[in-house]
Amino acid sequence: MTRDPRLIRLLRAAFDQLQESPTPALHEERKWEFVFHMTDWAQDLQKLAELYRHPEAFDKAAAQHAVAGFLYHAIPHLKAAGRLLLDEIPDAFEGRTAADIQAPIARKKKRRVKANGRKPQAKVA
Repeated sequence: MTRDPRLIRLLRAAFDQLQESPTPALHEERKWEFVFHMTDWAQDLQKLAELYRHPEAFDKAAAQHAVAGFLYHAIPHLKAAGRLLLDEIPDAFEGRTAADIQAPIARKKKRRVKANGRKPQAKVA
């Protein structure tokens, strides 16, 4: 877990602002759990951020390790933190297929094409 006291203080304050508990003791326990779940995967986040900043520094195996490591470690922690802070976060993609998700993107691309089949020319300043 990260030991940066500024981050810990901010996460604790965020929890205090958004969550209530039946007792002070339970509130403190849940707040500790929330901070733990929000920070335990920090190294995985740093590794993934490094991949995004410098993809040329990674081979396929290292990229796979960074991505899978982040997903396996961070997602369960984020789900737990979400339950503690917001009670439940629904899965925005549940029951949707890749085609469902891509459809709005495809519609936007079609709108950009003129009636003659050509894309509009960019304006030159």
